[in-house]
Amino acid sequence: MTILSVSVKCVRHSAKIQSLRERLIEHGKIYILHYMKTLIVELDDEVAAKLERVAPGRARQRSEFIRNAVRRALWEIEEQATAEAYRRQPDPGKDAYLNPDAWEPRPKPRRSRARR
Repeated sequence: MTILSVSVKCVRHSAKIQSLRERLIEHGKIYILHYMKTLIVELDDEVAAKLERVAPGRARQRSEFIRNAVRRALWEIEEQATAEAYRRQPDPGKDAYLNPDAWEPRPKPRRSRARR
């Protein structure tokens, strides 16, 4: 069985990180600093081998690949829950009211030029 670390380690020394972050920002060397929780995932050898082929750990692609896979799976679960809610209580088409003017931007008032 193969054990993989899924994401960037969560940093516990926030004062040190804040100091480092400030120095990097001063020198224009940092754009975004994310804190992520570390998860340990156990995979069987077959799945681990397939994962190594599509997202090798040495190229630092694996964590991002797994994060995207988890995001997609969570999105699918949300979509299924939404679809189930609409099946239980469908939208009544005849009662729905849409005022397209509410979605259009309001025209900007025109200023009149003062004549000389």
